[in-house]
Amino acid sequence: MKITFAVIFILLSALYGCGKDQEKKVEIIFGTVERNPSSNVPLSAQIEIKTSVPVSVEVTVLDIDREREGFVKEYKNLGAGTLKIPVLGLFPDHENEVAVKINGNAENTRVFKIKTDPLPDDLPLITIEGKIESGWTIANWIRYPGGNRNSIALAFDELGRTRWYTTLPDGECTPVIVKNGLFYCSNLNEYFKAYDFMGFEAGSWDMDKKGFFGVHHDIFIKDNGNILVLPNMKEQNMIEDFVMEIEPLQNKIVKLWDLKKFFPDVQDLYGDLRLTDSANPENTSDPIHVNGVWYDSSDNTIIVSSQTAGVMKISYDDRIVWYIAPQITAKIDDADGDGVSDSKVDGYDAADDSTYMGDIRSDAYVQVRRSISEHEYDYGFDFNYMEFILRPVDNEGQFISDKAVLNGFENGDTFAWSFRSHSPVILKNGNLMVFDNGLARNFRYPVIERNSYSRAVEYEIIEDADGCGGTIRQAWEYKLDDTDPSVNYFSPYVSNVSELENGNRLIVSGSIGISFVNYILEGDYEGFAGALLVEVDPSDNSVKNSVFMKRAGSDLSKKAVFSVYRAYRFELEALLPENRN
Repeated sequence: MKITFAVIFILLSALYGCGKDQEKKVEIIFGTVERNPSSNVPLSAQIEIKTSVPVSVEVTVLDIDREREGFVKEYKNLGAGTLKIPVLGLFPDHENEVAVKINGNAENTRVFKIKTDPLPDDLPLITIEGKIESGWTIANWIRYPGGNRNSIALAFDELGRTRWYTTLPDGECTPVIVKNGLFYCSNLNEYFKAYDFMGFEAGSWDMDKKGFFGVHHDIFIKDNGNILVLPNMKEQNMIEDFVMEIEPLQNKIVKLWDLKKFFPDVQDLYGDLRLTDSANPENTSDPIHVNGVWYDSSDNTIIVSSQTAGVMKISYDDRIVWYIAPQITAKIDDADGDGVSDSKVDGYDAADDSTYMGDIRSDAYVQVRRSISEHEYDYGFDFNYMEFILRPVDNEGQFISDKAVLNGFENGDTFAWSFRSHSPVILKNGNLMVFDNGLARNFRYPVIERNSYSRAVEYEIIEDADGCGGTIRQAWEYKLDDTDPSVNYFSPYVSNVSELENGNRLIVSGSIGISFVNYILEGDYEGFAGALLVEVDPSDNSVKNSVFMKRAGSDLSKKAVFSVYRAYRFELEALLPENRN
């Protein structure tokens, strides 16, 4: 939609040359204003300017509350000619006033009025406790229009006011990763793309032509520009078990990790996981369910989180470096050698989740568990996951000897394993942080109870000199349990953690009050449905702010599978047209 303004002529004077003053007339023409020029970002606009000389332009979206400073973006040293100036951060359902200043001169400022439409009524109701001083927030928001799931990216300012969101043509934008002024997301099918924040496409990578589909869960942009993604291979029946590195300019695969060669199938450890059987739809073809990847440039490795099987560090030459998982993960009761727990097969019924778990607390769990596919790296010893599972130490550096803690059946005083975690992150201090969802914590059944809780946890890892395994110490945690019952802030799925520029940690609990929680608790749930974002100072665990993103409008039910996959603090910025590619 275009809003046409009368052409405004401005005469600006400038002095050039040396010695005698030489006056030169400068002509600036303000042209049209176009709302949502990409058709992908409703709260954006573009102002056309024609100039006979290079200029700098400052764009300010005046705040609804005029006592607050407006949202300012500067575009410096722009060339002469026809310029298309981006406008971001408009308020919804409002006649926005946008001030455009030329060359920093207040006298050469023009104010445009840009009317925007209301937000869709299924976007979240956002409220904040405390004060956000760490920037705007971008999040995946999962929508269910007509009962069908799709996702968008949305951003809100420090006051929780939605100022940006996407309406991409595929109706799917998951996950959302921000890097160098672009956001990356997938349509969960044949491709993933990069866009600038005006919604213009800046890159597209076709997975279908590579024999893959469904880029899911995570995208990681390396410093050299290469991209790590998590796709599915079309010719295999199992899903969510690959990490791929792409060189984006040539759209070439440079590395592929088949995680079936590294992770074990641990479906027998949990009461909500069916027996792995890629040929039988009643069972499951998703034993690994990779949900996060981080590249560690210090030693050219990747850190991968599995929704079921723990967190693993893998080298570029396909070697397991270490493995974070309870020690029971390394063991199985598998006398017939078929890779499936004997106790789980005995009496197993895909329609009855009470038969899913093996008898993991029995003495039968003593045999060595294997990876799903035969591991190919030659370590110089018989493969055994106990060689790689990190050994917990307490705060004094002493090895923890309590077998119940080592196996994950109980939490220790100073150490606890993470359960079904997401979002591995290397912190500035070199430690690892993850979002510990806590689904089936300590291998409990039922897998969700009223005292279930999620947390952020930081581990200090010291690798063994031989490159296999090491020690792990719990350096910090923040439990999302300050509500009664604690399940009110619990996220069995999705969610993430990140380290902010100010040193604080942002903890995102993204599947609060979802259908799975209500199903397990049989309706005995009193909290809201949506997501909770908490910014915490790790030095004293003080909460700086809490953001509640609640399902609202036409989507008040708690039937959603989840609400926010990931959220980050970020800077909303636009690229000029000439800088988009």
